[in-house]
Amino acid sequence: MAETQAETQARTDTQEKPAEQSAVRVFVVQTQYASPNRIDSSQELSDMKREIDFTYPKNVRNKISAIREKHMGQIRDKTVDFPPEFKNPLHLCNESQKKEIREITASAETDFQKLAKNLHAEVIFLELNIHDVQRGELYGQVISAIRYKIMYELIEKIGEKAGQLPDKSKNAMLNLIERLKSVNVLNDPEVDLQLKTIREKILTDDIAAVKAELTKDLSFTKQRMAYINL
Repeated sequence: MAETQAETQARTDTQEKPAEQSAVRVFVVQTQYASPNRIDSSQELSDMKREIDFTYPKNVRNKISAIREKHMGQIRDKTVDFPPEFKNPLHLCNESQKKEIREITASAETDFQKLAKNLHAEVIFLELNIHDVQRGELYGQVISAIRYKIMYELIEKIGEKAGQLPDKSKNAMLNLIERLKSVNVLNDPEVDLQLKTIREKILTDDIAAVKAELTKDLSFTKQRMAYINL
């Protein structure tokens, strides 16, 4: 039976419709970790001086700082700073990363409890409206932030290496690329393609040429993000 014009149009519309991105859920990660700077009291001695009594001695404060740095660093590795290079950026993740971030925070809680029972670590996920993200320039800005993190970490990893990488260094680069796949919190196919292309170049090209191309792309991405407004 011949297909009607309406059926043909419906089939064409279905084929051309992009994958439904509303399935992607993006979250702002807020960590609430115990602070080493908790104080019991303070007293103003003069216009220029204030006396502070910390809750914990210096050795305990140093341990609190170390726990924060370790576990919050692990969370930063798995999230996207938005915008990059801001002093206090938002940390973005998607649904698949929440479990790992909760596990990191649970580990921090365990470490804090070994120091004192009133020290805690919590994490809160604030969901962004994906339809708002897709409208206007915000989507492109988040993609730029994702690409920035990917290129920056790869450039740092390459360092001063040149020529064809030995197997050990090559495997380390490939492992980093696998880890950076999780940074694509929007599941954007162009970002996946970029990582695939970089992987192929690391396998075949002079690593210094790869770094030069990444550095050029990073500079361009930074220029695009220069006018981000929050």
